[in-house]
Amino acid sequence: MPTYSTISERHKNMLNILRYIMHTGEVSANDITQATGLSFATISRVLASLLEAKFIVKCGKTCIEMGRHPELFSFNGKCGCLVHFFIETDSVSAWIADFGKHIIAKAARKIARDITLEELADKFAELVFSLTAKLSLDKDQVLAASIAVPGVVDDKNHVIRRIPNLSGL
Repeated sequence: MPTYSTISERHKNMLNILRYIMHTGEVSANDITQATGLSFATISRVLASLLEAKFIVKCGKTCIEMGRHPELFSFNGKCGCLVHFFIETDSVSAWIADFGKHIIAKAARKIARDITLEELADKFAELVFSLTAKLSLDKDQVLAASIAVPGVVDDKNHVIRRIPNLSGL
């Protein structure tokens, strides 16, 4: 798995520009140039790539007093989705959300307390298949996944050590 320090400058530029657009909202190429210090040519190439991949969309033009009206770009929250799994003692829940932070479907399955990792992986796959089918979503649109457990994981014994509830909270 590549890390940020091992990816190319081109991909770092793409990630930095995409991150800037996601955090800022509607931006022009000039806004990105001022914020990042990258050349206009680099930004134009990256924006073209991000548009082609459908990670960003054009959202109109800015209104300025004189001269050309620069194109505005924003993050496409519907470019893909993520699935989040939450494992409890006797069940696993899954939510699919778009990158605009909207939960679009959820489901849960019962699991045995002594479930193996292979069986758990099968439950994950079953949940993803169920949710993507329900939404008529291509599984290739699931671009990220996360897993949460209600406590501390003991890697040596493969169990979850629950954190005791704190009174008054």
